Parts: sequence; structure tokens; C-alpha cells
Amino acid sequence: MLEVLSNGFNKAKDRLKGRIELTEENINEPLKDIRLSLLEADVNLTIIRKFLAQVKEKALGETVETRVSHDGKKIKVSAGDHFISICQSELEALMGPVDTSISYKTKPVSSIMLLGLQGCGKTTTAGKLASYLKKDNKNPLLVAGDIYRPAAI
Repeated sequence: MLEVLSNGFNKAKDRLKGRIELTEENINEPLKDIRLSLLEADVNLTIIRKFLAQVKEKALGETVETRVSHDGKKIKVSAGDHFISICQSELEALMGPVDTSISYKTKPVSSIMLLGLQGCGKTTTAGKLASYLKKDNKNPLLVAGDIYRPAAI
């Protein structure tokens, strides 16, 4: 799924190579690529339409500064980079504010389940989370449920 999304956004970025301004004509194809990748990733059609409308509204008429100063360095930026930046900010707004607090139950215990693709860092995150909880005067217990990787247990 993540590969499909990544390919869609990369294809959209590639379509904007050599452009200086984001216009209706040159962003329609990249928006179509993103729409298709989101549909393939099983994102709700209503959410896709809302997201694409917001991206289109923010992107239309944008003139891209090809050289930008960041931390005292000159960086070359393309229209594709700017378009993807708009998409990223809209995705973050769509997801809502981030709440990083952990709410604990008093009885019997609090549970935190970590799920993810292979190699995405669940075991490492579990260890770091246990260390954080110990510093917070909690008594973490790590339970490995991976029957296919006994070394991880």
C-alpha cells in the first residue's frame, strides 16, 4: 500500500518537471495520479475528493521560487517539490492534531499494541517505549506475539 502511494506521489512530482507556475492545466494530471494511488490504497472517495479539492485550491496560481534560502544555504526547488509540500501539509491537516499523551488505566493494566509492516521498527519502538515508561515510574511488561520470529522474542 505504501509503495502504491509513494509511486503515485513520485509520478505526480515527475509530471511537474520544468514547470515554474502551478496552473489548472499542469496540475490536473498530477492530481489524477494522486487520486488513483489513493483509490488503490483503499482511501475513502469522499476523503480523496476533499483532499484533492484543498490541494488544488492551494496550488493554483502558485509561482515557484526555484532557488530558496534555508538555514543560510541556497536550495534548488522545483514545482514538483512545491506541489508535494502542499500535499504533505494538506495530509497533515486531514489527519488532525497529534496527541502524543498516553492515558493509563488504573485496573487491571494498560495495554499498548504495536502494529506495522515488517522492518518498520516495532521492536525498537517497544523497547524505547518501555524505557520511557520506566522513567515515568511505571512497570512495563513486554510481551512478544510474533510466532514467526523467535529471535525477536
